[in-house]
Amino acid sequence: MNNSTFVGIVARSAGNSRAIHFAKAVTALLFLVFIVQFNALAQGPPSCNLSGPLAAKAKGSTITVNIEVANSTANPNLTYTLLKNVSGAVIVSKGRVNYNSSTNSVTQQITIDPGKTVGGFNLELSAKTPSGTSKCSKSVSVTN
Repeated sequence: MNNSTFVGIVARSAGNSRAIHFAKAVTALLFLVFIVQFNALAQGPPSCNLSGPLAAKAKGSTITVNIEVANSTANPNLTYTLLKNVSGAVIVSKGRVNYNSSTNSVTQQITIDPGKTVGGFNLELSAKTPSGTSKCSKSVSVTN
């Protein structure tokens, strides 16, 4: 017998207002316990990681940066920005976003042209899901 069945039996068998109030209080308490347990299991905000080369050649070939976002939904809002872009780097392409439902994570690869000038750049990712936003960044030095 589950708790809701028990509450219904107590309310019907007693037939007085005290029992009915008791049953309502127990039902409310059980509902509150359910909500607290559900919220404890709810997914937290995302976290992200960028991996790839630390250096690239100016006027050289493109580089690939791997992205992973944990605690994600299947369709997070991924926004990339090139900060302190001294070398003139450009995001050439963004690969498909791959969702892993068993780990609640997404992965993606992006291709970057490091630019034509010696210097460097910082790639910043902002990953937004209904449970929050996370930012992570990666620095790349660009040499001759």
